Amino acid sequence: GARCVLVERSSGRQVSTSGSGQFAAAPGTFGTGYDIDLELVWEVVKKACRDALQQAHIESSAVAAIAVSAMRFSTVVLGADGKCLLAVDNRDARAAGEYFEVAEKMGQRLLQDTGCWPLPLHASARLLWLKKQQPDEFSQVQTVFGMGEWLTWRLSGVRAIDATLASATGLFHLTEKTGCWPGRD
Repeated sequence: GARCVLVERSSGRQVSTSGSGQFAAAPGTFGTGYDIDLELVWEVVKKACRDALQQAHIESSAVAAIAVSAMRFSTVVLGADGKCLLAVDNRDARAAGEYFEVAEKMGQRLLQDTGCWPLPLHASARLLWLKKQQPDEFSQVQTVFGMGEWLTWRLSGVRAIDATLASATGLFHLTEKTGCWPGRD
């Protein structure tokens, strides 16, 4: 689902609207995988925003700022052209097997570099799953971020991630402040 809250700066008055959408279990995952339908998400977000503007009786040009918040431990993987290569929510466990491999082969290094022991919901396991299951898609990976950053990209055209959110991927190098995944190659 999505929620849009408009806050009038001078009075603090708020208008809130929401929309919903569900993601079914992904085919071939035996109920452990959930693909995010990004176009559905985008349509729900747009509708919630339009409804809030309408209820507040304001034009979109009157909006001074936008903030985005979304589910933690979601993963959205894009190619250079913006094509979605993988989009999964925080229930997706299709990479549980790959998690054990990441933990065994890269766990200590990831812990040292990122401050996080790898988790099944981290992007590291999901990227390894993509590499094994869809190598052609994996070879196109350009950007890895969460649902909130994907929404920000759709709204602004900028691919960026906040350091606190990047750390939730399990792939953010603490001292270098860059992406860190020893399993890329």
